[in-house]
Amino acid sequence: MGDDTTAIAGDILSRLGTIVMGIVDGDLDRLAEGTDMMKGSIIFRVEPGHDDVVGKEVKDRVFQGEERIRIPPAELAEKIKAIAGSHLLEMEQIEH
Repeated sequence: MGDDTTAIAGDILSRLGTIVMGIVDGDLDRLAEGTDMMKGSIIFRVEPGHDDVVGKEVKDRVFQGEERIRIPPAELAEKIKAIAGSHLLEMEQIEH
């Protein structure tokens, strides 16, 4: 997910008690000010311009083209981290 999509989806899903894992590159357009994120959600900040590239790789390699999969969150986080590789700048787990 991109920056704005992560912020908006994270806010909506936090109301349902659902964590998200977002891949962002810091180019937030500020379409979503004052959003919240569920505790346990993880934001992967990658180098500028690489959020879509890493996201596509995750969809292809982990989701294998499917919209939904069953995978433990910790395992998914590790797979995203591995796919992002040297493009990963920061991995932040939401603690509030």
